[in-house]
This record gives sequence, structure tokens and C-alpha cells, in this order.
Amino acid sequence: MKEAFITDLQGKYIEPTLVMDTVAGVFDIVEQVTVPEGTTPPAEPQTVVTGYTVALPMPDGLYEPIFDVAGYRAAAAAYTAAYSVYLEALAVYNPKGTAQEPQPPTTVDGAKYWRNGLTQAEIDALKPKPQPNPVETLGQQLVARELEVMELKAQNTAQGATLVSLELRLLNLEGAGKVV
Repeated sequence: MKEAFITDLQGKYIEPTLVMDTVAGVFDIVEQVTVPEGTTPPAEPQTVVTGYTVALPMPDGLYEPIFDVAGYRAAAAAYTAAYSVYLEALAVYNPKGTAQEPQPPTTVDGAKYWRNGLTQAEIDALKPKPQPNPVETLGQQLVARELEVMELKAQNTAQGATLVSLELRLLNLEGAGKVV
């Protein structure tokens, strides 16, 4: 058993599922249309496609992955047609002749039909913002505290000078007999 993926009609990933190892490709998920009571059921039951089973590898790192079902099916059909041409050419190929041996077509890489369902901006918004280095944060806080200390020392010096000036003025006034 291997992992496959269930998608909705637009190819948006819904959930994983298991399939046989030999299964590969994209398959319709169909449901029978329910007939309302009181109406005659059709001779052949009607079905509707409700999604797809994608039995192809999904690349890692996709956000809300979407599979291009139409693109893959077109590429698979082109591969099938090219492979038929290759088999026809191989059937008439004469190894003893001068014609070059036919080469098989390149297989379809199903993984390249998966894409992100989110824009790069939406993906960036989901990623956590980088946390600052704790050492750098502590260093910045230390520098900020040292600047505060220097500012407080400068204020203290200025206030001390003002206080000394006022005390000298007071002493001069007392010495002159003019006590306030």
C-alpha cells in the first residue's frame, strides 16, 4: 500500500488515503445521484464527480496543496499518444539498418503538477517571526541601562552644582548679615 491524496473538484488537497502500490495517476471519485422520493429512478443510475484520488507523489513543503488535474491529464494523454507513436516506430525499426533507434518519450512527472494553494505573502504570514538572539537582547538592555545611569549621573551633577551654588549664596547672605 502507498499513500495517495483525495482532492476536491478544484484539486485542493483534502486528506490522505491508501491505494495499492501498483496504482498511479488521477482517478475520479464519483457518487450516485439520489433520486427524490416519488420519482421514477432512471434505468441507469446517474453519478456525479465529487473529487479526485491523486496517486502521485506530493513534494514536501507545500501549503494547502492544489493538484492541476486538467494539466496532468493533458500531459498524460500527450504521453500516451507519444508512446503509441514510439511503439509503432519500434515495430518497424530494423536494428541492422542505418536508421536511428526510436527513443521512448519522457514520462510525466506527476509531482510537478502540485503547487501551493497560498500566495507567498500568506505563507510568510504563517511563518513565525525570527526571535532575537537572547545574548543580543541582553546586550541591548545593558546598553540602555548604562545610558540611563549616565543620564542620571549628569542630572545628579547638575543638581549638585545648583545646590552648591545656592548654599554659597546663602552663606554669603548670612555673612553679610542679611539672613533671609
